[in-house]
Amino acid sequence: MLPLKTTNHSSEYPLIFLKVHRQVTRDDKSVRPRKNISCFMLLILLLSSIGSFIPAAQSMAAPLFTIKVEPTTVFIRPPNCWATFTVYIENRAGEGQEPVFVRLMPAPIVTGGISPFTDKIFFDGMKWNEFPGKKAGNSVTVTFQGAPFAVGTYQLQIFACDEMGSFKKIEPPNCQVAVVDVVFQGGPGMGCEEFTPTPPPYTPPYTPPPPYDWWGWWRWRWHWPWEWWGWQWPWIVQQPFDFTIEVAPNTQSIKAGQSATYTVTAKLISGSSQPVALSMTGLPGGSTHTFTTQSGNPTFTSNLKISTETSTSAGTYQLTITGTGGGKIHSATATLAIDVSKTTSTLTIAASPSTLNPEESVSISGALTPAQATTVELIYQRPDGFEMTKHLTTTSTGTYTDTVKPEIPGMWSVKSRWQGDEKHFSAESSAANFFVQAPQENPWPLLFAVILIALVIVIAALVVRKRGGTTVSKLSVTQISKRYCAKCGSEIPEGSTYCMKCGEKA
Repeated sequence: MLPLKTTNHSSEYPLIFLKVHRQVTRDDKSVRPRKNISCFMLLILLLSSIGSFIPAAQSMAAPLFTIKVEPTTVFIRPPNCWATFTVYIENRAGEGQEPVFVRLMPAPIVTGGISPFTDKIFFDGMKWNEFPGKKAGNSVTVTFQGAPFAVGTYQLQIFACDEMGSFKKIEPPNCQVAVVDVVFQGGPGMGCEEFTPTPPPYTPPYTPPPPYDWWGWWRWRWHWPWEWWGWQWPWIVQQPFDFTIEVAPNTQSIKAGQSATYTVTAKLISGSSQPVALSMTGLPGGSTHTFTTQSGNPTFTSNLKISTETSTSAGTYQLTITGTGGGKIHSATATLAIDVSKTTSTLTIAASPSTLNPEESVSISGALTPAQATTVELIYQRPDGFEMTKHLTTTSTGTYTDTVKPEIPGMWSVKSRWQGDEKHFSAESSAANFFVQAPQENPWPLLFAVILIALVIVIAALVVRKRGGTTVSKLSVTQISKRYCAKCGSEIPEGSTYCMKCGEKA
């Protein structure tokens, strides 16, 4: 029994004893086969030991988690200057291992020295710097608010690091990053409403799992040598996991308001199949996309449906479909051409006469182009600002008429509006104005009132004058009836014939 010496692994690996029988004979041919068989078995055991470390090294080099965002493009327009997307944290830990604990941090990408992102970025309703983190295998809802002073497309990065990573030194495999395109559609002078998310319910703090028992792993391998041999040996020849992304068809053409469907295939090309998540970028504003299968193990197929609105801008767009999983990222491109599906329409309007007398009617007329029988709205605005809406049906030639009798004097206006249909955009005419004069007063009541007032004044004057003449007459009579003495000039009392002073006879 001879011990097989090991280098620097005597404490980790058990000693392997090789028993060699040698028969001392003149013919060495009986000994050589035994030596060859023993050496071959030793070589197999050494190769198997080396193969057992290959998957362990691969699992340690591969990231223990991956992240992705959905959707990859969000839009912001005042007054709602906030948007929401979801960060998915995919667990990549091995079977039987506890999912890693992941912390998140936002990092806006500044373009040209301008960053319209505010510090109001929330993870699951909590301020991002107060968010405790989550275990891999969960999702986090990210809500953020922006400032509308710049129009354009910006990028918001979301970094994720596990307990071994550090935000000061962000590098894989302990840290991962995902990017969201944020399209600001606001402009200067447009305000934003304040947004305050509702905090989530309380969750107990996270307790890190105990360190993994590597010695137990080693003992388990050697305790069951036949099982260990059966599944460890293929790792020596197995290739790493890889896949490809294919999209069909490569090009499609639709009109605004329609939808297009692509077939996306994630095809396995080597290794054991691992989960792959699909995402897409390159869509114009006013359009959305959905995958029938968001993630799966290659080979699998998913239908990508792109829906557009009638307001979607026409043009040719390059779509990028990306698959992420198993430490691999592959993409495929497709082209989507969007054409305008509607034609413009116009409305005319006129009011006759432009100046109205009281109790007079005004005639409103106009036409819709292209001509068709449909329903239009007439919006009348009174002088006090109140609006009245009336619905009319156009003729087959697109014309319409209306007659109204305005009751309030002043300047009126009227305009027509059409909502449009599947082939035509909506239309609105300019305003037509007309003036309603105030009604004139009837002069006869006023004249009658003036005459009545004049008569009252004359009668009152006559009465006063009559009373004043009687008083004067009485005074005159009184003054005449008095007598005075011719000799001394003293007043002679009434009924006396002699002066009371000098005795002269009156």
